Amino acid sequence: MQQKVDYLASSLDAELNRIVQLQMQFNNDSDLQDLSIRSDSLRDYEKIKLINDVYSKISALASSSRYISEVFVLMPNFQKRLSSTSVLTNLNTGEYERYKDLAAGTSNVKKDGQHYYLLSGYPAGTKTQYLIVVELSPSMIGTSLGERSLIVDTVSSYQFPSIEGNSFVREELGNDPTLISIEKPLSFTNWSLIVYDRQDQLLQPLRKFTEWNYMLWGLALIVIVSFSYLLIKFIHQPLRKLVQAFRMVENGNFNLNLQYRKKDEFEFLYTRFNSMVGKLKVLVHEVYEQTIYRQLAELRQLQSQINPHFLYNSLYILYRMSQDKDFQGVSHLSRHLGDYFKYITQNNHDDLITLDKEIKHASSYASIQQMRFGNRISFQWELPDDADQADSILHRKVPRLFIQPLIENAVEHGHKHTVKEGWVRIICKDYGNYMELHVADNGMGGGAEHIAELQKKIHAGQCDTSHALINVHKRLEILFGPESGLQLQSNEYGGLTNVITIYWEGAIS
Repeated sequence: MQQKVDYLASSLDAELNRIVQLQMQFNNDSDLQDLSIRSDSLRDYEKIKLINDVYSKISALASSSRYISEVFVLMPNFQKRLSSTSVLTNLNTGEYERYKDLAAGTSNVKKDGQHYYLLSGYPAGTKTQYLIVVELSPSMIGTSLGERSLIVDTVSSYQFPSIEGNSFVREELGNDPTLISIEKPLSFTNWSLIVYDRQDQLLQPLRKFTEWNYMLWGLALIVIVSFSYLLIKFIHQPLRKLVQAFRMVENGNFNLNLQYRKKDEFEFLYTRFNSMVGKLKVLVHEVYEQTIYRQLAELRQLQSQINPHFLYNSLYILYRMSQDKDFQGVSHLSRHLGDYFKYITQNNHDDLITLDKEIKHASSYASIQQMRFGNRISFQWELPDDADQADSILHRKVPRLFIQPLIENAVEHGHKHTVKEGWVRIICKDYGNYMELHVADNGMGGGAEHIAELQKKIHAGQCDTSHALINVHKRLEILFGPESGLQLQSNEYGGLTNVITIYWEGAIS
């Protein structure tokens, strides 16, 4: 609205200035000067010619702007009034004096009643030879401003065009809360331009804009929801299905075959995925078989390292008994040695055996050691008290030759300097999903730091002095998984406790 006021005010000022400039140019016209000043000395045909020329110029000036209703020249010496509407008439002396007095005012636009004029005399001053009067048309000025615009004369408070029977005045604009108005003074004259409008009319485009804005937001929301639905259906869901399939493959499930019916990029991805999973399944199976074969070969190698370890001492004991003619001892030792070597030299494909057979073998070994050391060392066995529980655990599959190396280590290292009252206890405990087997002694266990260092070396496979313990720990890891194995602990008797833990769920096929 402010832009409209500024534009209308500047346009009206510019147009009035242009009319004044044309009036000033006509004021110095030589034909008009000759007709006004030298009319008495002119011949009739010269007067007629000058009258026609001046009339043409007056008419041109009147036609130059729609704001002009009439242009006329008052020539007192010629006693004539030349007008753009009534051509040439006799001059009324009172009329000339009235316009002459009006021209003496300071305002650019002169007001006479409800008429507005632009006046210019030649020469300037009191002794003018003629007056050029341009009468402005308030109605045309008001019409050109458009609706809801008016001009107010700040001196006379006259307004044009009239509104509502000319009863609508400027003061009422400020008192009517339903109207909004902006007033701007004109620089050329003492007029003010007022542009007004009703609030509901001004706000109507804003309301329409708001309605369109809501409609566009609603349409945008529909488009976003539709696009999101299509994005989820055609991109997100296939991707999520593919990601879930990758996670299943990561967890070891290779029995997958993704189905996709559409002919697009995801069909290619699903087809390639199915092909990849099939190849991975074959490769994993091959690697798994190779790993099993390698582990079994390593297991047999570890067993072969244990087999000859005990032979030399046993033969020496037999020799000594035969020298002492202890034939009953020779008989018992020979039977135990026979059972011992029969067990360790079995060449079957199954490297797992029931726990009761492993305990029987370890018992044979302990009996041989008992005969070797006599009363220096005793061997004690503890199985679960519950008969059903004991029967259940004794039929569990365990690796061959995993108890005997621990008993041997307790005898050879723990009781190396024992003279009497030494003992080795073998305790079996069943916890359902796993079992523990403790081989404890009251010999020289070593300090806590020594045991921790020994444990670290056993797990790293770097213990040269206890190679049998490394063999046992590694076999348990191979056969029953990384949670199974051997742990070393000091006990309250100053000796060492070997704790074997076997988790049944981790056993390989």
